[in-house]
Amino acid sequence: MPRHALVAIAASVLLAACATPAVSFPNATPGAPRAIRDGCLPGSDIPGTERFDDAVGALRWLPARPYVDHRRVGVMGWSNGGVFAMAVVNGPSLARARARGVALPEPGFAASVAMCPGGCYSLVDERAVRPLLLLIGDADDWTLASECDRMVTAMRARGADATIVRYAGAVHDFDVAGQARVVLPAVENRNRPGGCRGATVGYDAAADGDARRRVEVFFRRHLGPR
Repeated sequence: MPRHALVAIAASVLLAACATPAVSFPNATPGAPRAIRDGCLPGSDIPGTERFDDAVGALRWLPARPYVDHRRVGVMGWSNGGVFAMAVVNGPSLARARARGVALPEPGFAASVAMCPGGCYSLVDERAVRPLLLLIGDADDWTLASECDRMVTAMRARGADATIVRYAGAVHDFDVAGQARVVLPAVENRNRPGGCRGATVGYDAAADGDARRRVEVFFRRHLGPR
């Protein structure tokens, strides 16, 4: 049975429906089913190439949809998914994927939004080749704003169209309406001394509202008609 994945995709057109159903499509390198319920718990995550290949599978699937212009497809990811939303528009990441036989269909993703992304430290010496918008809470103790700020600054120095917005006082999951501000004790957190577990999450209405406006403006600018 082929492995399938669900990926959040922002397209340049809106579906004319009251609700958008979940979709499934093959991963770019299909194999056995993963059956993962929660990728944040210790020992439950999957290799980075799997998440990257999910996004590639989505971009291969989308052009067959009659409502999609393949030249204007964006990608958006949250937390762990955020680093892969960045990776699929990152030049060196794309080169590494091609070296193992996985290439994005041309012209690739037109723009990327990363919400509270993990892994900024891993891309600090690399460069986004498409417009990138990064939104993160300044008080996030799970995916550090300081690391993402350093990455964006370095990428911009190399000519990347990259922007970061830091929300004062906001923590991880600031855009999850109704999420109480609590510490999740069981999740892994590389930022805690000694590799201890635990991370703070919580909704921030002001940050959420501003982020939604910025995402809409960003995608309209980069995915809209030319």
